[in-house]
Amino acid sequence: MDASVSLLDLVSWLPWSSRETAPTPTTAPWWFILFGGFVGALFTQICAFIFNHRQSKKAARSQKISELIRLIGELTDLSASTWSLDGQKLPVWLGADAGKGEREIARDTIRKNEAQIGGLQIQIDELWQSLSPKDLEKIGQDELWAELLEAVTGGQFSNPERASDPERVSEVYAKSAVLTAEIRKHQ
Repeated sequence: MDASVSLLDLVSWLPWSSRETAPTPTTAPWWFILFGGFVGALFTQICAFIFNHRQSKKAARSQKISELIRLIGELTDLSASTWSLDGQKLPVWLGADAGKGEREIARDTIRKNEAQIGGLQIQIDELWQSLSPKDLEKIGQDELWAELLEAVTGGQFSNPERASDPERVSEVYAKSAVLTAEIRKHQ
């Protein structure tokens, strides 16, 4: 046998092997390369726009939820200070005549706080409704919000001559903590 036999000679009988050379690829025209670059740049810009749009929506949603949590905290503090005021009895350290001014100050503060609480409720409702339906469904805390509102404005809330209610104060803080925790869980 000849020592100069190549591997191609040995497998030449196979149908897919041939000694013909593969056709040489034709070169693309210059405008085809330019068009490919343009399509690539356009695709990159579209992807960047979609990514930036999603990021800005996510940041706006996060900002709204942070503002919602802040307003709920403000409502809670204002409600607790309102429920801790006593519009009925006089301070022990004051005499009967001297305490009338203190009682009126407490009643005026209760009225002022009630108005501020009403304004905060409107702000929270508006912010709540500005969230997307998907976010509202995800958070879905309507009954927790209703329980907090009941704790904040229930009972003798609009009566400035009512007594202080320490149980109501602790209930307001507890309901607020539960609602805020649920909102943060879905943030």
